Amino acid sequence: MEDTTLLKISFIVAAIGVGILIILGNVITLEESNIAKLDKKSLDKNVKIKGYIQNIQTFGSIKIIEIEDNTGKISVVVFDNKFSVKKGSIAEVDGKLTIREGKLQVNAETIRTVQV
Repeated sequence: MEDTTLLKISFIVAAIGVGILIILGNVITLEESNIAKLDKKSLDKNVKIKGYIQNIQTFGSIKIIEIEDNTGKISVVVFDNKFSVKKGSIAEVDGKLTIREGKLQVNAETIRTVQV
């Protein structure tokens, strides 16, 4: 086979693969977790939680948000100011479960206010 033919086939296969990944990324959603069910087995995995914003602390461009549902409480770390949430509202958070100073926390990838 000619090099140009192989190159064309490679680009087509790569484009199809990227298209499949985009479709799967839009179709697959995280299942919402109760805060009490989050444990060290889920470390470094993506999780989704929803709860009441108890407190917000701001340290420069970092926010630490305490979120509570009816099963427990957890800290959510937001590393930029592109998400706007207020104390007392209900928020849905998608992020990675991590541990800091022996406590579980969620490093937020997205956070949004939801209506009940």
